[in-house]
Amino acid sequence: MKKGVLLTLTVSVCLALAASAGFAEVEAMFPDLPGWEPEGEPEIYDADNLFEYINGSAELYLTYDFKEMGTCSYFDEQGRGVTIDIYKHGDRNNAFGIYSQERPNPANFVEIGAQGYYDYGVLNLVRGAYYVKVAGYDLEEFDEEMLSAVAKIVSQKIGGKKDLPGALACFPNDALVKNSEKFIAANFLGHGFLHSAFVAQYRLDRGTTASGFVIAAKDAADADQMLESYLNFVKEKGVSPVEQNGTYRFEDPVSRSMGTINLKKSGSYIWGLSTKAESTADAYISAVETNLKTLKLID
Repeated sequence: MKKGVLLTLTVSVCLALAASAGFAEVEAMFPDLPGWEPEGEPEIYDADNLFEYINGSAELYLTYDFKEMGTCSYFDEQGRGVTIDIYKHGDRNNAFGIYSQERPNPANFVEIGAQGYYDYGVLNLVRGAYYVKVAGYDLEEFDEEMLSAVAKIVSQKIGGKKDLPGALACFPNDALVKNSEKFIAANFLGHGFLHSAFVAQYRLDRGTTASGFVIAAKDAADADQMLESYLNFVKEKGVSPVEQNGTYRFEDPVSRSMGTINLKKSGSYIWGLSTKAESTADAYISAVETNLKTLKLID
């Protein structure tokens, strides 16, 4: 396929999809690709049989509120092929979460979907509650161009907003390791009572790093329960939390490699930074609090 033909394919199909909006089921996400023939109907998997397609990885996907996925391969007259895998999760947090778990570091990011990256032979993206993988075969010098064209078509088909989860905007930019943000779906820091959390890495002085986190609870009562459970747990393990102006500091008996946990709670949010540098932790906690207030997530 020549470059001009590829561009025509991209423009014509995207224009045809421009009126689509909102979200649909996985099977409806697979587009018609002029010049490419699908190899039959999409194969659909749910939580009961996902392991038949991705075997050992299925358990991780189920952790991220996996709903269903579809896969379909397309081939052109020259025998070149693409396979589109579309995973639907419960919400955009979980879709971003599984995407962030598999995203390489560093990654060659592309502006497709809410976020996407290209590596030779594959282009993965996330948009809304969908995680999309596009793999190419025998595309040679057209690999990135063709995969990008197909990925854009699927992203347009999904429709809806292209925003990343709103909680990511709470992380301060100062010293943030760019694109290190992830979503942990369950058992944050190895504790079932902490539920899920957004995390990000920070680069401190002398090459040291620290892990920042933001936990969005269901409501204020849920956040209170999580904090109480956490403090009771560390006390039972012989650790005495220190509290100052609403910030708690202590060594986590389970996640000792995290160093000192510094955290604060307000409303339905708990946030903090793992570092022994108290001044750095305080600056981070204050910055997150400001961002939460700016976003009107806490009073």
